Amino acid sequence: MIYAIAAIFTALSVIGAVLFSRRLSREREREKNLSMRLGLELQRAAAQAGPMRDHEFRIAFATQRDAANAAAEVRKNAYRVTARAEESTERWLLRAGRRMTDSAANTARTYFETIAGRHGGSYEGSTAPVDILSEGGRSSS
Repeated sequence: MIYAIAAIFTALSVIGAVLFSRRLSREREREKNLSMRLGLELQRAAAQAGPMRDHEFRIAFATQRDAANAAAEVRKNAYRVTARAEESTERWLLRAGRRMTDSAANTARTYFETIAGRHGGSYEGSTAPVDILSEGGRSSS
């Protein structure tokens, strides 16, 4: 009788281990599929957002103090910032840039217009270099 109980217990343990192994395998397969789908969705979203390019925004100020205050605020948002006096005019030009998509740059324009208004400056516009690869060229590396 003890042998029969031990045999049943062993059989149930083996069956349980096999079922658990199959379930674990199915869960891993689901995770793998989910990761692949998530990766594809991220690639599609990045393609829709457009390429990352360096964008530069310009704000003109009448005084060095206004330009410095605005520069300090803009730096807090991870922009590379320079503020220099222009030789031809009596104003200070703040230049702020970072890599972003064109759609993000359109949104950032409102931010820079707000900064200009807050610190007594005038928003002068933005620039982004033309991406030769997106224009059909090839990399020479």
